[in-house]
Amino acid sequence: MQPENIALLLPLSGNLKPAGEAIRNGFISAYYAREQQDQDIQQIRIYDASEGTDIREVYRRAVAEGSDLVVGPLDKSDITLLVDSGELRTPTLALNYMDTDNGRFSDNLFQLGLSPEDEARQAAQRIWADGHSQVGIVYPNTPWGERVANAFIAEWEKNGSRIVATQSYDESGQDFSTPIARMLKTAESNAPAVEARKTATPAYKDNDSATKPPIGVDAIFIPGYPRQLRQLRPQLRFHDAGDVPVYATSHAFTGKANRMMDSDLNGIRFCDMPWILDTGNGNRKLRRNIKKNFAVVPDSQINRLYALGVDAYNVIPALASLQSQSYERYDGETGTLMMDDSGRLHRQLSWAVFKRGVPHLLPPAATTPE
Repeated sequence: MQPENIALLLPLSGNLKPAGEAIRNGFISAYYAREQQDQDIQQIRIYDASEGTDIREVYRRAVAEGSDLVVGPLDKSDITLLVDSGELRTPTLALNYMDTDNGRFSDNLFQLGLSPEDEARQAAQRIWADGHSQVGIVYPNTPWGERVANAFIAEWEKNGSRIVATQSYDESGQDFSTPIARMLKTAESNAPAVEARKTATPAYKDNDSATKPPIGVDAIFIPGYPRQLRQLRPQLRFHDAGDVPVYATSHAFTGKANRMMDSDLNGIRFCDMPWILDTGNGNRKLRRNIKKNFAVVPDSQINRLYALGVDAYNVIPALASLQSQSYERYDGETGTLMMDDSGRLHRQLSWAVFKRGVPHLLPPAATTPE
């Protein structure tokens, strides 16, 4: 698929303006990084799809002006509105995901986004592959936290195992000791003896590891942002659980190494994209150009949206093969992309562990998820 006229529908005003601008800048930068002959045959039109605009009118205008591929919108409700309205008669690469349980899809709809639920599922797969069997979860008591925790639990239970303890925490609060203590107490009562699976052993060790985890839990999943994790991780040590492997999503890392600030994150394993972990060899020059040309804030979650913009452009020629071949993969800046039957692009991420306040890449899991 190599369209001649691409419409880019993004929020360029309002609350989502920073996100829209970052995606736009990544998209356009990827366009100019391509071969000159590709630029000569393609035209990109940018449309404002901010809150308050009628996305159906914006979409109709883009198609009427000759677009043979639409990229966007970003807002999940706008995607749902377009699908429900029957407007999607032109191939469309949405930059977010519809809910998978409503069955409202279109043959012309592809979906690419930075789903935290996907990251939670990968965390469950990694923990299982690393040989752990009795897992506790400590998650923020927010809608985001509940979604991530539920995605993790659903993936974990596919293995026939159960979560031994779940506990929420107040992400805006100051008491991070109580939720850790409650989770460990529940885990001990639900699993009086931990006996990790022998089918795999982690392919790495870190300086925080000891020989025996506390009774009840042999791994912990803690989704959250650095401010919270910097306080939760020390509480595990205080409650004699500092040797238990801790797993998190990409949100644990700001994207910029800070030895002093992140020393309390030592031992936390997290998944993240090549753009942040600087893996892969294809687009380092593009990353440098984007940082040079735009006001990139290295320690902001917005930085990851530049990568989304880059992949949104670069994956376009691969959409047809990804759709027709289930084994096809595309190595992107947001991860290794693969497509399911509903047109959703899923990202396979890399794994890293904090050591002395700095992320270090981990080798692939010792076993594949069962």
